[in-house]
Amino acid sequence: MAYRLARDQKGPFQGVRLQWSGKEEKPDIVPLRLELVKVVTPPCEPKEKEHPVTTLSSGQGTRDYEETVPFPLEPEGREEVQASRQATPAALRRPACDQPEFLSWRDRLIQGENGRVMTALLPELRGKVDLIYLDPPFNSGYDFLLPPEAEGHNGQAPSGTGARAYRDSWGKDLAPYLAFLYHRLVLMRELLADDGSLYLHVDWHAGHYLKLLLDEIFGRENFRNEIIWKRDIAGKGAKKGSGQWPRNFDTLFFYSKSLCYHFVQPYRPLSEKQKGAYRHREPDGRRFKAVQLGDYSQESVDRLMTAGLIYTSSTGRRYKKYYLDEAQATVDAIWDDIPGFGTRTAAREFLNFPKQKPEALLRRIIEASSREGDLVADFFSGSGTTLVVAGKLGRRWIGVEENPRAVEIARKRLEGTAGQPPFEVWAAPSRQV
Repeated sequence: MAYRLARDQKGPFQGVRLQWSGKEEKPDIVPLRLELVKVVTPPCEPKEKEHPVTTLSSGQGTRDYEETVPFPLEPEGREEVQASRQATPAALRRPACDQPEFLSWRDRLIQGENGRVMTALLPELRGKVDLIYLDPPFNSGYDFLLPPEAEGHNGQAPSGTGARAYRDSWGKDLAPYLAFLYHRLVLMRELLADDGSLYLHVDWHAGHYLKLLLDEIFGRENFRNEIIWKRDIAGKGAKKGSGQWPRNFDTLFFYSKSLCYHFVQPYRPLSEKQKGAYRHREPDGRRFKAVQLGDYSQESVDRLMTAGLIYTSSTGRRYKKYYLDEAQATVDAIWDDIPGFGTRTAAREFLNFPKQKPEALLRRIIEASSREGDLVADFFSGSGTTLVVAGKLGRRWIGVEENPRAVEIARKRLEGTAGQPPFEVWAAPSRQV
């Protein structure tokens, strides 16, 4: 199959794009009819200051949730998804805590094919999702198995010998894989708020192709970062003897829907090496480092002198002081401080779920790119890591997963998470969770 770069001057996605045979064929994505299966109420309720969603959501107990009812988000007929790259002023889609939309919200774990579920969600949630994290199949050529038991949340589950968790074999032709994600990324953009963000988690198999699709759908001007997550910090013996550099990292592509988006810069403590740069001391013992003044104006230098923030060396050269007790390191786009589960199989959060990601990874993303009360979505939710972390951080969430056993694993995990508000489980009428 041949792939080429094409330039499109018309249509919703203008500019250079990746082209392959059959790309223009519209997928037959019919909204999935779903029914409410159950409402799960975790046993431990948090204090309001720890998770305001719980307290506010708990007052809506007038609906009979034991009764199976039609999925309320199904549109009349098939939705025609038409994305537009027209920049619009960003508006906060997060409802205030006293608004009916917030008060009536329940988090949702949905079992179903994500393309059909997203199409069904559009009438209600178009432009209202604040953050999307997706960890789709990587086009690795393998099928991944579930752990044999849905229980076992203490990392003691044996190696995966159960049913298939998901298929990641697409054949020699890359086109089916690209088409699968392309049409779902279009739907995700429609669901995102104007100030929303998306993180796509990929690896070396197809990441560079997917970057071109993201540029096309979201616009190159809305590309924010390529984040390198070094999941295997220590390295493994087999890699040391291979004939290539280790493939020990994943890539996250961070895009915003517009140029106005929410982001809070995360920080972390200084390393011992970074602390070593603070080698000067004040008379009271306070440590600082001296940095060249650069292009400070004389007026600014005079203000710094008055504030005692100028250090003069023995040669008479002046520097600006930066104090150790005020310093913190900026988290950059190379994340090597969050280990994966390759060497952490005894970690309490590890469920032996295929390609499971650590909660610390999702915590960093959710804290940086959403606010308390925002709506976070994961349309490849797997074992529910995104949903668990979103709940702990006071965000609303929607998780979609096609595999019924994976949904059961996620449900039990969420049910056992302290502070998680009551949430709904939805499935197609013929499937019960």
